[in-house]
Amino acid sequence: MTRRELITLLGSAAVSWPLTARASEADPSNSRQSATSAVQKLHQFAQASTTLQRLAVERSFAGYSATGTVVLRQPEANEGTASPHLKFAGSRAWLALSEQRMAAQDYTGAIACAHAGLQELGPRYAPGAVIDDTDLKLLAADERLRTGHAQDAAAIMLRILTMRTQLYVELHADEIAE
Repeated sequence: MTRRELITLLGSAAVSWPLTARASEADPSNSRQSATSAVQKLHQFAQASTTLQRLAVERSFAGYSATGTVVLRQPEANEGTASPHLKFAGSRAWLALSEQRMAAQDYTGAIACAHAGLQELGPRYAPGAVIDDTDLKLLAADERLRTGHAQDAAAIMLRILTMRTQLYVELHADEIAE
């Protein structure tokens, strides 16, 4: 399905019912992740025989907020429980916040948001056949930060979060439409 077809499908789909789930708060013991979480929203769209489910999660940092979304091809059968893809939507929101902070030249904020996104995405993001060297790049980012190069560290962490979210989509390609 192309992006245009997906947008057309979503644009013409009717909202069946909204469900709301509470986001878990950021871990206050982790000083690098001082961002807060907001309300997560779940909408289900239906058209003909194709059912799509849109997960939207909002994350906030220092008065700024962003929404991360995931469109699933089939509704999940685990109604009443949180979707495993909510964390992926959350990491997309952190990615958007990190990009905002980077554009505003708030490198410390960009690093904090990228770190929060990496933490929320977790360790299971890549297909088994992928050789992942992003942990080494995180060490390079830490070294750049330690030596006073916050802009470089933020740029590296932003690229890592972007790569890991792309790998997550590859890993779950049968479930994730966009």
